[in-house]
Amino acid sequence: MAVELQELYEAVQSSYDIKLRTKSCYGKSVDWVHMVEETEFIPLLHGGELALNSGINHHSDAWLIEMIQKLNEKGVGGLILSVRDNSDISQEIIDYCDTLRFPFFTTAWKTPYVEIMRIFSGILLKNNEVETTLTAALKNAILYPENNEVYRVPFEKNGFFENMVYHIAVVGGEFSHVEKKIKLQMKRCITCMVDEELVILLAGYQKDEVLDELNKICKNKKNVCVGLGSTVNRMKEIHVSFQNAMLAYKLTNPNSDCTIMDYEKLGVYKIIMGVKAQNVCDAFVEEVLGKLIEYDRNNKVPLLQVLEAYFENECSIVQTADALYIHVNTMKYKLAKIKEILGYDILCNENRTRIMLALYIMKLKKIKELG
Repeated sequence: MAVELQELYEAVQSSYDIKLRTKSCYGKSVDWVHMVEETEFIPLLHGGELALNSGINHHSDAWLIEMIQKLNEKGVGGLILSVRDNSDISQEIIDYCDTLRFPFFTTAWKTPYVEIMRIFSGILLKNNEVETTLTAALKNAILYPENNEVYRVPFEKNGFFENMVYHIAVVGGEFSHVEKKIKLQMKRCITCMVDEELVILLAGYQKDEVLDELNKICKNKKNVCVGLGSTVNRMKEIHVSFQNAMLAYKLTNPNSDCTIMDYEKLGVYKIIMGVKAQNVCDAFVEEVLGKLIEYDRNNKVPLLQVLEAYFENECSIVQTADALYIHVNTMKYKLAKIKEILGYDILCNENRTRIMLALYIMKLKKIKELG
């Protein structure tokens, strides 16, 4: 769990000659501290560190600007630079940092960096212990909700209370930047891994706030998919939001411009989920698509996939042919064969509704079977 840079600054400000030169810390958070003397070492950083520089190699504004630029590009949380006696930092450097919103500090030449790093490391390590505890509590809340005491105590000890508003988001793909940014922007946040997905708990935020932040972070990123669960108002219901978030996540389309699926917008899937008797759903699928499923099984052809693609492409023969990389005439032949097998007009309103519902049921059943 990262610590706000402002908190670290306040821990040493009164005891050591450290001065914030930028307008503020810009809400930055850091998760470790590291000595960085030359730009060649910056690629080795992970991002999120607070960089300390002894100032030994500081010989010009050009050198310092290059250092700041590369630290900022790497995602470092700020820089503390030691300056020689009677030397100062130009306004150009300070203005540059303010433009980047990159926190910049200076300190006296003889400042004991080792002591400062010890203080910072102590704060960060303690914070990491809290994060480890909360991560375990979140896993218990979503996987073993009946063991209320196991997660309630650590939650409440760290400001997550029984009757707060909770949301769970499940994130898949290349999500490392999502985790960092969401923790930076939304402080009441806990994360953990479940299988290969990142699970994020957000407490005390309204649904619109959560969606807005997720959209900002994941905008135009097709390698990330997010499922957002339902809003719950009690700690012991967090697992419900998780289950719904997982369903929404599994219904995302990685190739779509919209990588975020909100459970509340799932429409017919929520109705299907409400049907407790699976045999009712299975009987409906058999009634609507049973003949086509049997034909595919016996003849080893994917006509059901063709029908599904046809409905996904708004029943457009041309668009479906393009999507399946087949000729339009071939597509027409396949549709005629599907109609012949099913024995009814697939485009009349009632049958279209029945087919779409059957396809929804099949997709949802497949998701459940995959776990």
